[in-house]
Amino acid sequence: MLTRLWKYAAPEVVHSEYMMHAGVISMVEFDADIFAAGNCYDQYQYKQYWLFCPYAYRLPEGPILAKDLAVEYKYLSNTSEWFYIARKNAEKVIKRDRSLARSYNTYTYNETSHTDRVPDEILSVNYEDGKWSKPYYDCGGGNIWMLTYTVPFFGYNNANNSYFFKGTSGIDIDLRRVDIDQCPQPAGRGKLNIFANSHKCKTRTTNCISISGLGFRRGSYKCVCKDGFYFPDVKAQHKYYNGTFLEEEYEKHSTGESSMYYLPTKFECLECAEGCETCVDERPCVVTLNWVMRTVLLGICCLVILCLPFIAMFTWKYGHVKGESSMYYLPTKFECLECAEGCETCVDERPCVVTLNWVMRTVLLGICCLVILCLPFIAMFTWKYGHVK
Repeated sequence: MLTRLWKYAAPEVVHSEYMMHAGVISMVEFDADIFAAGNCYDQYQYKQYWLFCPYAYRLPEGPILAKDLAVEYKYLSNTSEWFYIARKNAEKVIKRDRSLARSYNTYTYNETSHTDRVPDEILSVNYEDGKWSKPYYDCGGGNIWMLTYTVPFFGYNNANNSYFFKGTSGIDIDLRRVDIDQCPQPAGRGKLNIFANSHKCKTRTTNCISISGLGFRRGSYKCVCKDGFYFPDVKAQHKYYNGTFLEEEYEKHSTGESSMYYLPTKFECLECAEGCETCVDERPCVVTLNWVMRTVLLGICCLVILCLPFIAMFTWKYGHVKGESSMYYLPTKFECLECAEGCETCVDERPCVVTLNWVMRTVLLGICCLVILCLPFIAMFTWKYGHVK
């Protein structure tokens, strides 16, 4: 906007200090993350002032104050990095002379028509033409940590139709409102994050999850358990490790103080029981052997199997009493099968999964084979002698 004003606006417009103040106040009002904004002119580029820099910033009590920063801060030196670099970038933009923004204006001719279009062409700057400062503490101003972004703006010489560096326009960002993301950057994400992967989570058992809204401070993340692991304190309300606490413990270790960070079991999650993809505690997720119950069920099944020969003899000897009695053995057959299938496992101990599978298969297969081998003889006796009266 300033380049356009200095090229096309009337002198009484650009020489209005109130308008200059209104411009920087509007910049601060535009975004709550902007703490301050200023337009600082090069020497003797505004009226007869050696330096002039309308600057607006937020007061602690809330309102915005606009003032001439040049009264108390002489920024025209190489030590003022933000101004020096903006001037260098301006020289590059002028030499490039290709970043032209074109537009048109029409004005009111009368109540029913406009004037012809008037061209409006200025030398514009891109985001890359600006410069971010390093984080710094604004001592005596807002007394906060902040970042400054500045871009150059230009004046126009009508005599030779050329642009020249006139000053810088910048904003100050309150770092208390800017989050730091220390977690790993997702693959394919183009946005640069200089803090990526600087977290202190134990990556063997935990993952870093960023927490937004905590401002410009380290530790704005939590370390949650990976799949296959569970949080040691199963009764905890929040089952994760706080990033701020990990950062503090890591700093203690770095400075030689007593720290828990590198203790083997600290800030780690525990492994789930074998065969569990996810879990909330140490309880197993697969069936285990309860040998007492299995022994009882196996004994019952064996007793039934041992009784089968006597049942066969009884059928052969007394089959003539009632031929239809053969049907009564069908439930017996199915009960034997159900008994074999009833040897289900119960959760008690935690055996090896491989051992568990082989024990289950061997025992159940043996019982089923024995029952199946006996059933044909029962069926044969029932069919052959069941009709005898």
